Amino acid sequence: MKIHNFLALILITIAGTSGLNSCRVLFPETVPQSTVTVEQINKIAQLATVKYVMQNILEHNKERQWYEWKDGRILVIVQGKITGSIKFNNENWKIEEKVEKNNKKTLIINITIDKSSVKISDPEIPQDGIRIITLDDPNIFNKINDRDRDIAINEAISGLKNQALSQGIEKATAEEAKRVLEVFFESLGYQPNITITGFNQ
Repeated sequence: MKIHNFLALILITIAGTSGLNSCRVLFPETVPQSTVTVEQINKIAQLATVKYVMQNILEHNKERQWYEWKDGRILVIVQGKITGSIKFNNENWKIEEKVEKNNKKTLIINITIDKSSVKISDPEIPQDGIRIITLDDPNIFNKINDRDRDIAINEAISGLKNQALSQGIEKATAEEAKRVLEVFFESLGYQPNITITGFNQ
């Protein structure tokens, strides 16, 4: 198997004003509250998604039998979309109250975004997203068949997600979620303290 080429187009879904405003119904109080649920935070985090639209061009070899003279070869071209999103649990956040010298109270919302918070989808392949080209089918008694094509397609599709991970989709998703959460909670009067941890890239 030879991976010849990967192309990636990164699409970040920006949470616009209308999207953020739609989440304000989750916080109807006019001042910050000391109780925030994980469901409320997840609803806001849903506004931040990162999509990698990728193409994988892969050559798959069907190994020859001992009595044959060379391998069969298939070229597979796969295009698909991989989506990064966020889902927190109760261990990812907490609220602290800070009292200033003038007795003014500030609510600090601490949120940790780690790899357990980031969810990466399997590739979404459109109906016309797979092309198969037979490069060489030289063996009369061991022809390339549907099973060989299915194996090659599955290898190419798996490669899409692996490449999205190697190109940093997890960290990109975490950074976009941090941006959205900071903008939202600052607008409500909270002091957001959002930490990204556990990502190598």
